[in-house]
This record gives sequence, structure tokens and C-alpha cells, in this order.
Amino acid sequence: ALLKSWAEQHPRARNASFHLDPKTQRPTYRLRLDVPGVSEALIIAEQQGLDREVIERAQSLLPEGVYDLNRILLRLEEREKQLGEALAQAAERERAAAALRSQLETEREELQTRQRRLKREFLDEKEAWLREVRQEIEKRIAHLPSRDEILETKREVQAMQDDVRQEQRTLDRDAPFAPSAFERLKPGRRVRVEMLHDEGEIVAVDCERQRVTVAIRSVEVELTPDQLMLSDDESTPGLSPKGALALGKKPVALPDGESVPRDLDLHGLRVEEALARVDRYIDLALRRDLATVRLRHGRGTGALRRAIHEFLRQHQSVRSFALADEPDGGDGVTIVELK
Repeated sequence: ALLKSWAEQHPRARNASFHLDPKTQRPTYRLRLDVPGVSEALIIAEQQGLDREVIERAQSLLPEGVYDLNRILLRLEEREKQLGEALAQAAERERAAAALRSQLETEREELQTRQRRLKREFLDEKEAWLREVRQEIEKRIAHLPSRDEILETKREVQAMQDDVRQEQRTLDRDAPFAPSAFERLKPGRRVRVEMLHDEGEIVAVDCERQRVTVAIRSVEVELTPDQLMLSDDESTPGLSPKGALALGKKPVALPDGESVPRDLDLHGLRVEEALARVDRYIDLALRRDLATVRLRHGRGTGALRRAIHEFLRQHQSVRSFALADEPDGGDGVTIVELK
């Protein structure tokens, strides 16, 4: 211990040491400069089985503090060994972390490359789709009819509508009602118009035009005899079951032709009442295989027209509907095509 202390203090001296292998107790031949070594003579003697009393006697003869110094040095060496192992583990972890960072960086670059590729492919597909849409729009614009073509089509439709109305008038003229159909229909009589679900009073009877004018809720409508039913208990004589349509309990004259008018007047009605009459009217029209009918709702605020149109959109028996041309009533009349 004194020699080690002198070497530590003398400017031209240095401590040095080497270790024995802890398992074989053979020298490792690894020189360590400036680190004093531990005196392991007594430790080896104890390991080799020397009598314990001899070892204790030798320890008692050592200068004061030498034994304690050896113990301190042993603990420092053990601590140094542990620190070395910890440093080695830290270095290993650092290498693993560096490898992981390198792997993550590679994966990040690959992900960015893939994202750029996918975005480029998406933009290319989007550009191609927009190009196709533009071409389709241009093609459709090129095939749109001109204003003159639209007007010509409207004139053709109007001409066909006029032909249909002329055929309707011809039908009324060629298949007139029998005189007996008008015998009981006198001005002042109360009648029921089943298709309108309402009653009215006969105002005038025109046998030549085959029309009966009925006032219903202060509105006058022209109807045919087959659309009327007397409100009293008398029946119209001379009608066979084949020539009558049972509406309620009383028969109404009905020739082998049109059984319902092609126009339904809805002026002055509330929305709920008008929709109920339209529903019943369409049902009657379908029974006589009418292809088209006309609903006269008027202009007003447009609330009744909108309600009727919404009802027609949801009706299963309606194929289509549209406002009439201005000479035929414009937006105050809706023409309905039935299935």
C-alpha cells in the first residue's frame, strides 16, 4: 500500500496492475496503467484451502488500512465491470436504435414515394374522367335541338291535340244521347256529380249541344247526362242496365261512349277537397280507358296547382303531366297522361 501511495505521488512513477481470471486464477496479461491493483495473495490462499487461522494471522500482521484498501479496490473493480457491461449494452442499444432509424427512414421514403405515385395516378384518372365528361357535354350540346326545332315540335304536338279534341267533338255528335236522357233533367232539379263528390242545381239544359249546365258551389260547369244523378228518389225511365252506370244507389244515363268528362273543374275548392276529387276522377277516367284528362285548377297563388302536381307525382296511374299551352289555359290547366 505504501508503494502504491508513493507511485501515485512521485512525478516519475506510475501505478500499474493486471488481473487474474476469476475462474482459473490465472493471469490475464492485460496491463492497466495508472490503476493500482489489488493484492490477491490472501484471497488465492483462502481459495486454495489454506488454514483459516493462518490467513487471519496474516491479515492481522498487515499494516493498518491495507486490508480495507484492497476491499475498496475490489468493489471499484466490480463497479467498473458493471459500468463496462452497462456501456456495452448501451452501445448495443444505440446500434439497434440506429438500425431502426435507418429502417424507418427507408420505409418513410418508400411511403412518400408510394403516396406520390398514388396521387399522380389519381390525378391522371381524374383528368381523364373530366376529359370524357367534357367530351360528353360537348356532344350533347351539339345534339341539342335549336329553338326553331323546339317550336316546330310544339306546333306538331298542338296539332295532334287539336285533332284529338276534334275527334272528341265528333264522338259527341256521332253518338248523341237519347232524348230520354234529358227528360228528368230540368232546371232547378238537384243532381249529384259523383266524380266531383258534390251536389249542385241544374241551371240550363241544351239538348242540341248535349250538355247540362250545373251550378256547384257558385261555380257553373257543363256536364253530360251520364255524369249526373238525380238527388231525389225518382229514377230516369227507359234506361237498361247496360246503358247505365251505377253511382251510389241511382243509375245515370251512360251511352256506349265516354262516361266521364275530359275536363275536371277545381276552381274554388280547398286543397284537401280538390285532391279527393282528382283521385276519384282519375279512377273514373281509367275505367273508360281515357289516355289524357285535363285538370282546371286556375292560377291564383299557385298553392292548389303545386299540391295537385305533388299528388300526381306520387299517383301510380299517372304517366306524366304538364301545364297546358297558353291558348288552352296555360298554367291554370294541367294535362295528365294516364297509364
